[in-house]
Amino acid sequence: MIGARSFEPEEAALLAALGVRVYPMREIARRGLEKVLDEALARVRRGTLGYGVTQDLDAIDPADAPGVTTPVPRGLRAAALIPALDALVREAPPLAVEIAEYDPHRDTGGMTAQLVEQAAAALLGAGVLRTPLAIALERRHSAANYAPLPVVLVRGEGAHDWDEAGRRYLDCMSAYSPVSLGHTHPRILRALTPQAGRLAVTSRGCAG
Repeated sequence: MIGARSFEPEEAALLAALGVRVYPMREIARRGLEKVLDEALARVRRGTLGYGVTQDLDAIDPADAPGVTTPVPRGLRAAALIPALDALVREAPPLAVEIAEYDPHRDTGGMTAQLVEQAAAALLGAGVLRTPLAIALERRHSAANYAPLPVVLVRGEGAHDWDEAGRRYLDCMSAYSPVSLGHTHPRILRALTPQAGRLAVTSRGCAG
């Protein structure tokens, strides 16, 4: 646990009982964030096949991320965090990534949303994938009514999607149009393929 600054007594007792290594801000200030991340990576990789990252936005200083559920001063600074995450992913890509504790009602000027995008890009390895051109084209030519994550998906099956590097994602858009039926559902494909050969989508303005 890196950069945590406050605990409930029960939380501190549980962390101690579980043997969780906590790196407080004073240690990060003394040693540097990248060195702490290197040590943490070595610990989590010891005897395991992989690791995951949960980026709790509460760990970031409110001056850089005001839109969090529990803002606490003297946290991690964005200027050091994003390059450190990028270096971590280049050294050993995580198997899973989570970004938590975003509160849009407190996000003055969208600062935290921009930081979330930067952190997601670093954690998803956008700097080492071949996707920047696709993302740039999407931003240049597509409607700006969404704020997509910086990842390019190439296939889906059931409730999961994959990007070009083979990373798997859980698709949580379960209520979004036909995605509620899952990607590439075999029964849907069997019905869709012959129908697409006769007639595709028509407007409700005509008797299709």
